[in-house]
Parts: sequence; C-alpha cells; structure tokens
Amino acid sequence: AQVSGHAWVYGNAWVSGTEYASGQLLGFSWDSWLGVDSVRWLRYGCELHKLSEWTRKLRWTLAKEYAPTELGLYANAHRALVRFCGSLPKERAK
Repeated sequence: AQVSGHAWVYGNAWVSGTEYASGQLLGFSWDSWLGVDSVRWLRYGCELHKLSEWTRKLRWTLAKEYAPTELGLYANAHRALVRFCGSLPKERAK
C-alpha cells in the first residue's frame, strides 16, 4: 500500500510494511509514511508536516498552542517521535 500527500488512513484500513508507522502519543494518534517522492511525512493529531519541518521551533510553537501547561512534556515527547520517525526507512522497498 502507498500513502502519500495529504491522504488520511482511518476506519478499518490496514497498511503494512516499513514505509508506514503509526501509534498514540499523549492521547493523540500519529502516522508517518514515505510519500511517492520518498519524502517522509509525520501527522500528529491534526498537524501534518514533512518530517524535516518538525523542527525544534515548530515543536515548541505547537506545545505553546496545544499544551501550554505541559510545554516540556509535549515538546520532548515530540522530539522523541521525530527521532524515531527519522530512523525509519528513507527509501521505498524495492
């Protein structure tokens, strides 16, 4: 299966392979996948960005917006998630 661009995977969908990963973090679901151009995407809750755009500045900006009373927890959890997603395959399986 391929998931790319601004696609959503929901319901009883089944996606397998190392190009896609998903989970839950601090009460919200997340998904990470390789787009058709081998760019890795990360969706956390309603936020969708290329993995390379999940910078420290973005993580702290989102923490201030969504979890102002738990800034450190939120930003640090996302740092770990971004690092994990960065360790996933960077090219499509052949």
